[in-house]
Amino acid sequence: MKCFLLLIITLITSSAWGQKTQNKSVTSKSELVSYSWKYKDFALFGTIQVPKDFTESTHNYREGIITRLTYSDGSLIILHRGGMMKIPFFDGTDYIVSEKCEKWSNVERGNKIIHQVFRRGVAKDKDLFWREENTYFSGFPVSLNIAYEKVPKEQVELFNQALDSYIGIDPKLK
Repeated sequence: MKCFLLLIITLITSSAWGQKTQNKSVTSKSELVSYSWKYKDFALFGTIQVPKDFTESTHNYREGIITRLTYSDGSLIILHRGGMMKIPFFDGTDYIVSEKCEKWSNVERGNKIIHQVFRRGVAKDKDLFWREENTYFSGFPVSLNIAYEKVPKEQVELFNQALDSYIGIDPKLK
């Protein structure tokens, strides 16, 4: 009888342990980690808090740099600085725009005008969300663009927090 009770307690404990571990893996993306966006070790473009467990790929092309942080579920964060790139990223029949706004502002130092375009929406025929922010500086031929794409609905708020946390470092505006 004691062995039977011990077996039942062991089974209950191990199944509860398995459920706890399973829930932790589902929510592991909910933790944000600091990411320094840079090219090699000499150019820091900014910092951003991103969901952990990503794969980074950075491509330096003649007119700019683009970094993609890709997650196991296919969602990704895009960080881009440069020119000669199709902007906005998410345009055309595959992307439904649910919100768009533009903002113009002046930077005190250097008398620069900044034009920002914010867009968000959903992929056509899918329940996956996207958002992008495109920033243009007067007198500066490159733009700064941050975005996410292919994000499931339950992760949208987390990816919004990530994009909202971006702090750019741009020596041209200092």
